[in-house]
Order: sequence, then structure tokens, then C-alpha cells
Amino acid sequence: MPSSAPGQAEFSKTDARGMVKAIFPASPSPMQRVDFFRLERAIQERFVAAAEGGAPPLPLAFLPAAVPRKFYGWVALACVALFALFATARTGYGQLEHSFALQPIHAIILYIGFGVLTGFAAFAAYGTLRGRRVLPCARGVYLFPSGAIDTRGSELLVYPSSDLTSAEASERRFRVSFGGGVSFAFPAPSRAAAEDVVQKLTALKQRLQSGVDVREQAALDPLCDNGFRNPFSPRESMNPPRRRLPIGGFGASLLAGAVFGAAIFQIRAVLGESALYRHATAANTRGAYAAYLERGGKNPDVARILLPRAELSEILASGSIDRLEQFAQGHASSPIEPEVNAALHRELVQALAEVKKQNSLTALKQFRERFATHTSVRAEIDKAISDRLTFA
Repeated sequence: MPSSAPGQAEFSKTDARGMVKAIFPASPSPMQRVDFFRLERAIQERFVAAAEGGAPPLPLAFLPAAVPRKFYGWVALACVALFALFATARTGYGQLEHSFALQPIHAIILYIGFGVLTGFAAFAAYGTLRGRRVLPCARGVYLFPSGAIDTRGSELLVYPSSDLTSAEASERRFRVSFGGGVSFAFPAPSRAAAEDVVQKLTALKQRLQSGVDVREQAALDPLCDNGFRNPFSPRESMNPPRRRLPIGGFGASLLAGAVFGAAIFQIRAVLGESALYRHATAANTRGAYAAYLERGGKNPDVARILLPRAELSEILASGSIDRLEQFAQGHASSPIEPEVNAALHRELVQALAEVKKQNSLTALKQFRERFATHTSVRAEIDKAISDRLTFA
């Protein structure tokens, strides 16, 4: 490529890659390290205001600092712990045959443990972001007219525009390179915006190398003193944040996790009881109600009414009067005693009808002897015997 005069750029277009590129001759200006907290207060405030877009010079672009990998690791751990917490709550939920359908009180240890782990991991993830911020502005690389300023570390790394070696634009981004092989890829809203920044950098490079006065330099560089002093600002420079152990926040996160886990356990206990009851009543069988009670179900209607009623249905389905009599004796004075007596009466009436079909006086007398204690059908038996004697 042909050489260019100092301070001038060579432009080239590469259709295959779709880039607009400006190449500058090498410059001896080195990267500079600036201790932000040793600057004067006025310069500190000016830089922070410019970085936040509240005062000129405004950044041409900003490249946010990448999220550290530890953050993703802690977030993943928090998600795993939270998943384990809800998986524990889901285990056996509403399942009559599962021993964990209604979880025992000591299961709360699992809930609290997973809740504490979730809180700890979430706080650690927050700490990886919060703890890395040292300067009072967003971490990243700011591209000002005077050059790129890297705020990702404890010091400002300043790459002056006079040290710019190339700038190239592509779709929705542009890359600037400085001496020493350092380069930054900044996002742009569009290709046109990226090309516009490259053109501005070219003009700024030439302007700076041709020489500017102090006033012009202050208009381009947020670290240059413009002579303005805010009468309401303190005179002392900003101090770096103190490194403190976040004991309060750490303890609060653990306590919040423990409370959250215990609350989920209590909610699971209430909802689990309700779900188990619904499944038992939907099945409406002796086995379902027995399983409900075996799992620790506490609804009193199950033991007093629903389970005996289901047993009664099974006995009636079997057609055994002997079992029905025994059941009636075992449930005297129970809430379903009227239902049992009514069912027994119906069964005896049906049995008497079958005996009457035999047209046997002896069979009727035997039936009366067998069920002599059942006064509810005594009159009907006597009438059947009387009718048989009359017919004979």
C-alpha cells in the first residue's frame, strides 16, 4: 500500500467483507495509565458526567464490560438449588401411593437447606458484579473524541486518538485499533452510524496531529481541565470505595433463603393435603381413603364418614348379609349408622323376597329364626308366614 503523509489516512473499501476502513500511519504516542482517585475533584466530576452522557464531551461509543464467568456459575448454582427446592416440593404431590405425599416435618431441613443455598448463590452472583466496580461510572470502554478510555480496572487506561492506527466499520459495529496491537469492537445502531464514527475519527486524528490549543483539547478530552469549578462540590478528591466484608448482606441473603424455604414447605403442606384429599374423594374407594389416612391425612370426615361409607359400598356390592350385619354392629352410633341400617333393611327385604319365591313354610320359619333380632323386618316376615299358612 502506498505511503501517506503524516496525519493523513488511507481509505480502502473491501466489497467482499463490506467494510469501510481507515488506516493511519503509526504514532509514537503510548497508552497512558491514570489513577482516577488522584485526579482533582473537578476533573473527576467532569469525567463521570461525560461518561454518563450528562456533559460534553459526549462519548462516540461505549463498549460495556463483559460479565465475568463467575457470575454465570453462581447464577447456575442458584437455579439448580431453586429447581431442587421445587422438585422436592413436587415429589409425591397428590399421589396416594407415594410415601412422600404428605411430607414429614423433618423434611423442612431440605427446604431450608435449598433455600439458603439459593440465597447464598444469588448474593454471590450479585457480589461478582458489584464487587468489580471500582470507579463511579459504568465499567467498560468509552470512545471519546480524544481517544478510548478503559474503565474496567482500578485505573483508567487511556488510548489517545493520536495513537490510532486503524478504524473499520461493518454491519452494526466498528473496530478501532491503537499502537501495540490493542483494538476494541464497539457496537453501532447501524452500518451508516458505524461509518460516520470512522469518518469522525479520521477527522479527529488529523485535527489532533495538526495541533490544538488548550481550550480545544478540553472540548475533546474529558480528562482535561477546562477550568470550571462547581462552587457546591467538595474540594477533596473522590476516594476509592472501601473494601468491606458484606456480612450484613450475606447474612440477610441466608436468612431470606431460610425463610423462603420454610415458607415453601408450609405452602406445600397445605396444598399437598388438599390435593391428596381431592384424589382420595375422586377415587372414592376404601383403599384410597385408607391410603389418605396412612399418608397422614388429617381431614376428620375421612375416618368418620367417607371411609366407612366406602366400606359399606363394597359390602353391598358383595351381597353378603353376614358381613353387613357385622359392619352394622361395628358402626353403631357412628355418623353413618342411619345409612347402614337402611342398607341392611333393604338387603333383608330382598332376601325375604327370594325366600318367598321358594313357596316353603319351613324356609320362611328358618329365615325368621335367623334374623329374629332385626325388628325392622319382623312384621314383614310374620306376614309372609301368615300368607303362606292361609294359602296352604
